[in-house]
Amino acid sequence: MIDPKKTGACISQLRRQRDWTQSELAERLHVTPQAVSRWETGESSRILPPWLKLRGFFA
Repeated sequence: MIDPKKTGACISQLRRQRDWTQSELAERLHVTPQAVSRWETGESSRILPPWLKLRGFFA
């Protein structure tokens, strides 16, 4: 099972390595900044469709 907090920490780390804000990542993924925040804090694990786009950004 996927740990949402670990996944969120990875998303946050990768985003920061690119010097992107949560808003910038949200814009690229066509989601709200609040969604990115919830992923990064582990409050939401519903990221499958955007996750496919994330793979392309961080691959």
